[in-house]
Amino acid sequence: LDAAKHDTHFVNVAGRQRMLAQRVMLHAGMSQVGRERDRRSLAGIVGEFDQAQRALERGGYVAGAMLPAAEGEVRRALGHARAIWDKIRPRLRLEANAPLGDPGTLDRYLEHEIPRLTAAANRVVQIYDVVANKRRDRALVGVIAIAGVELFLFVLGLWLTRQFISRPLMALE
Repeated sequence: LDAAKHDTHFVNVAGRQRMLAQRVMLHAGMSQVGRERDRRSLAGIVGEFDQAQRALERGGYVAGAMLPAAEGEVRRALGHARAIWDKIRPRLRLEANAPLGDPGTLDRYLEHEIPRLTAAANRVVQIYDVVANKRRDRALVGVIAIAGVELFLFVLGLWLTRQFISRPLMALE
């Protein structure tokens, strides 16, 4: 149950990674046509994506709350997103710092790698959702098992009370 308290925050941060990947595509595209404001925004988005990716992978404080380090399938999905991100981040930083009027070199990445990053970020959310649902299902089975044991003990207590207390008292009368 302790892990479940982080579910909402993890999904919010991982979902935000999807949105940031889409914003990277938008701002990188606009920076290529010479929009200085988009170049500055792109630099900020790259930093924000980096910080959140690290927190999702290793645990840490992000978006106002602490996240534990990812494990298992979620960690592998984050690793896949990290591999794509590590491949395109240097190009994005070059684009963000390119002089105004420089045509940039992101065409291939805009068309191929950034959508892959968005898909990988989406996959992280999907896998986390599956893992969280499995965890909730296990917790529900545990609660049902405990309730079953408690019901058994209650019925046993009633039977024992009847056998060893009520009947002997009725026999005395």
